Formats: sequence, C-alpha cells, structure tokens
Amino acid sequence: MANASANPSPRMTDDERRIVGYTSVAHGLTHGVELVYGAVLLVVALEFDASLALLGAVANASAIAYSFMALPAGQAADKLGSKKMVTISVGGSGIAALLAAASPNVAVLTVALVLMGVLGGLYHPAGLSLITRGVRQRARALGIHGAGGNIGTALAPMIAGGVAGIWNWRASFLVFAILAITITIASFRYRVEE
Repeated sequence: MANASANPSPRMTDDERRIVGYTSVAHGLTHGVELVYGAVLLVVALEFDASLALLGAVANASAIAYSFMALPAGQAADKLGSKKMVTISVGGSGIAALLAAASPNVAVLTVALVLMGVLGGLYHPAGLSLITRGVRQRARALGIHGAGGNIGTALAPMIAGGVAGIWNWRASFLVFAILAITITIASFRYRVEE
C-alpha cells in the first residue's frame, strides 16, 4: 500500500493561483453586489416613498432572474469560455450596480436589479468551470472559492449598511460597482486564463 505522504500534491502554479484568486474574489463580489439591496431596502423605501411589498417584489424578481440564469450560463461557458463568462458576469454586475446607484425611481431600480440578477446568475457555472478546467488541485481550489463566496455573503450587508449610514444607499451600490469593475479590469492585467 503506497504511502500518501510519499506523493505530495504538486504546488499550484502562478496561473492556477491567479485562477483561484480571481474566481474567489469574483464569487464574493457576485454575492456581495446581490446583497446590497437587502441591506439598504428600508432607506430606498423612504426615498422613493414605496411600499415594502413593492420593493420586496423587486427583490424577488432579481433573485428569480439570478436563479434562472444557471442553465444558459453553463451552455454559454461551454461555448464562449468560462473566463469570458466570469468577466461578463462580474463586470456586468458592476455596471448594473452603477445603474442602481443612479436610479431616479423604482422602475429604473427594478431594471437595474433584474439586470444584476441576470448577470450575477451567469457566474457559478462559469466560475466553477474555470477552476475545474484550469487547476489540478480542484478540491482545494473549490474550497477556497467557496470561502470567497461566503466571505462576500457575510461582509456585503455590513459594508453596504455602513456605507449607507455614512453617506447614502446609492454610495453602497457605487462601492460594490467599483469593486466589481476593478476586479474585472485586474483579470485582464494579470492574465487570468483558462
């Protein structure tokens, strides 16, 4: 019986580390952008003089859009490439967050949030595929990726609420838009590739 320690796993290459780092941060931001709205919903209701029932329906529309994008996202990642779909998802979510920050009314905010749901929903099949195609230590990489998503989920409401408390709810969307667009630009500069 072979000794498991005699054959240690190979260390990740720089390319593999870039893939894991990029997808983990992207995963956190994908969930982060999605959770800003829930953290600022009450102040949005006050500014637009809208009912919580209406704004809750808007949140549901965004979540449904996010959910239903998984199948087409998987097909698109197979056809266009995982890296390209991650880029579209994260960068597009950032642009949708900019639209949310600039929303003059509930109708425009609804469009921004549904667009955010559609674009954010592209992430998971593409991000997971990018890891499984580009990293040899898949289980370790997927664990790091999952932790990135969980950190984004845990920190986003606190960050969004804090920013809204200091400035306003629009600034919360703006902060996450800047983060998402920055990580997208960084993926080109540091050559994250499949």
